[in-house]
Amino acid sequence: LNRQNLLSAEIGENPMFMSFQEYFLGGLEAPDAEQMVSEIGGWKEIHWSPEALARTYQLCGGHPLVTRFFASEACEQGDRKEIDLDRVNATAEAIQATLHKHRIGTYYYESVWKMLQPDEREALAAVGKTSRPVAECSDEAVVHLDQFGLLRTDNGSLNIGAELLHYWLRNIRLP
Repeated sequence: LNRQNLLSAEIGENPMFMSFQEYFLGGLEAPDAEQMVSEIGGWKEIHWSPEALARTYQLCGGHPLVTRFFASEACEQGDRKEIDLDRVNATAEAIQATLHKHRIGTYYYESVWKMLQPDEREALAAVGKTSRPVAECSDEAVVHLDQFGLLRTDNGSLNIGAELLHYWLRNIRLP
């Protein structure tokens, strides 16, 4: 709400536009992200298999908004009541096929990429291509990306924290 000035043609401009200072808190840990999806789904009697929840976490990296967007797609806005691993994988494939215009891709560009400083963008792009920042990237940029929850370290290798974000970085032409 803070970032959207025009709410709709009928409502008009947002009186709260840019009134709040935003602080990105990073992603949720796997148990918390899985609990969020399971509990929100439970409100509409949607059941998620443990494998589907774990895969959703891998795809979304624990980012609360991206995870909720993804979960809405997977359950077809509440029409599907059983979500299994096959459904999650099919949803991921469908999103990846249209990520350049999908709301998750738009979010990555508008609310993640554009928010980053040039050195952070460079480091994120480098990690997306090589699993490690290039030598010219500042350590500070890598630390910030880690604090934002965009990176994670697995077995000493630096990786993008969400498979959908990694796919976006590899396949979208960035300005």
